[in-house]
Amino acid sequence: MLLDKIIDLATDVQQPLSVLLRQCVLLGYELKNDSLKAWANQELNGYTEPDKIPEYRVQNAGATGVFNAGYAYPNVSRAIPSSVMEEPHRWAAEIVRLAEPVSAYERHLKSEAL
Repeated sequence: MLLDKIIDLATDVQQPLSVLLRQCVLLGYELKNDSLKAWANQELNGYTEPDKIPEYRVQNAGATGVFNAGYAYPNVSRAIPSSVMEEPHRWAAEIVRLAEPVSAYERHLKSEAL
């Protein structure tokens, strides 16, 4: 049964999340559930509308600057508070919307593990 397969995939840490999401798309078709199909497809293909990104894909962010004090001194990284940034740019130092497909994050995590 498809639901049992989804449960098995959800508990198998060796399986990519994208495999589980494809099964959710199939379940959405079987159940004739448009919202499940739409959600799973957006997770698989990425979100094209920033205002429709789910809350769990919105994370706090911060800005960091790399400062060079001169030839004899090393570069120094420091956090930059969003309050000192110009208003049109503050959003980039406050939140990040993770709109990419799940597979992009899976590839990144896999490359970090190597």
